[in-house]
Amino acid sequence: MRVVTPEGVDPRPYKGRVMTRPGTINWKVLEKDLARLYELGDWKVVDFRIEDEDGRQTLVYYGLQKPPAPGASVSA
Repeated sequence: MRVVTPEGVDPRPYKGRVMTRPGTINWKVLEKDLARLYELGDWKVVDFRIEDEDGRQTLVYYGLQKPPAPGASVSA
């Protein structure tokens, strides 16, 4: 299992919210994982995919980062 976090964001708080464990996917647990990750407020949408990494299937959580708030300053 892997969590892809927004650039520059510490992944530890995200990983701490994921309860899915290796083995057969428990879809109810996965659904709750997605909700817990979304609740952090950093992502507009949270999803998952299954990737083949070194011959093993890996569950990857990822999200679409929220755009900056209107009027927020953005550094170049």
